[in-house]
Amino acid sequence: LYCIDATGTGDVTTTHQVWHRGDDDFGRTMSTAAVKDGIVYITDLAGILYALDAATGKAFWTHDLESAMWSSPMWADGKIYLGDENGKITIFAHGKAKKIVNTVDMDEPVYATPVAANGVLFVATKSKIYAIGKK
Repeated sequence: LYCIDATGTGDVTTTHQVWHRGDDDFGRTMSTAAVKDGIVYITDLAGILYALDAATGKAFWTHDLESAMWSSPMWADGKIYLGDENGKITIFAHGKAKKIVNTVDMDEPVYATPVAANGVLFVATKSKIYAIGKK
């Protein structure tokens, strides 16, 4: 996982590298990062959620979801939403301290990233899509 300063021109891979997390402290990933208030949230395929300092790459906290991770973390309404292959949506409070707000069992794998729009959380499982909102 690399953090690159994109203000340069040409190939900035090495000249504008801000930080890097390698194989010894970050696994391979299918995830895209969610970034909010200087915190980078990203998962590796093994199911570790990392909350990293965007400036340094150092971990504020990590959490082992004990499941393969194909989706990406999504920030909405002050929370991080994350679905896993075991069919759980885990909801974390956004911040430098780890706090699990809730875990919801969707009864089948969640491979896609949850999406929030117009006050509704959309979750696609292996065979269904759910729209979760207030009545």
